[in-house]
This record gives sequence, structure tokens and C-alpha cells, in this order.
Amino acid sequence: MVCVFFFEVALVEVVDEAEFVAFSVAAGASSDYICRMVSRKLLVSESSWVTEEENSLRFLRLLSHDPDGPDLSVTMVEIDGRHRELRTLNSSRLYVILEGNLQFTIRASENDSPQSKLDASKGELVVIERGDWYSLQGTGQYLVINGPAIRPGDDIYSAK
Repeated sequence: MVCVFFFEVALVEVVDEAEFVAFSVAAGASSDYICRMVSRKLLVSESSWVTEEENSLRFLRLLSHDPDGPDLSVTMVEIDGRHRELRTLNSSRLYVILEGNLQFTIRASENDSPQSKLDASKGELVVIERGDWYSLQGTGQYLVINGPAIRPGDDIYSAK
């Protein structure tokens, strides 16, 4: 199942060039859907970005697995090209498109033909259910939120 929602993302307070304190995601579908504000001090610096050339992206981990914290992970990603097909059996993923245009291709199993292709742009959310094979391509920036939090080895890449 694939869900797309409209949303707004706001940086609530900018402390200086290297820090921001909070962000919130407000769903725009109806007042019945209220997202709880997430507030946590995060250190953000240019040297924290990690490049993955094989997936045409760079990423910045904003929130990682913490046994004493929420069981979520949040990563900011900038992509310019194609991300290899993958899946995870441990988390569902929420993609929050901040800038640009992305195309997602989703399959229920590695040998299936694509079940759905969808375009997502700024102001949209895409939900990938645990176990679904998917790839994405395009140019843009997004947040990927994993619940439960992603751990090393969770991503399984397709042989294709």
C-alpha cells in the first residue's frame, strides 16, 4: 500500500549555522490528523554529511536509534539521480519531500513487476511499508523517517 499526503515542514528555531532545535510536520489532509511536535537538539554541520555515490545521494543522520529515546530514525537526504532498489524487513518508511521531484517504483516482491509508480514533489509524503521493494529517482531533498529506527544492516539491496 502506498499513501501520499500533503504537508508543511517548518524549521521552528535556528540557533546558529550548526544547530537547529526542532522541526514539525503538520499534515494538511484534515484536522483529524495531527502530528506530534518532535523537539530535540540536533547538531548539524557540513562535515556530518555522508556521500553514497552508488545511490546518487548524500545524507545527514538527524536522529538515530537510541535505546533511551524514541524508536525512530530521521535522515535528511539530497539526491540527484537513481537510488538502487532496496527493502527493509524491520521498518516502515515515511518520505517527506522538501524540495524537487522524485519518482518511486514499488513492488511487493523482488520478482514482481512494478505494482505502482508514483511521482512525489515538494509538499508530499510517501509511505513505504516494511518488506516492499522500491527504488526512487530524481533530484531533490527529503527526510526519511523509519519506525522503528533503522539499524546497520537493515537495508537489503536487490540483485537487479
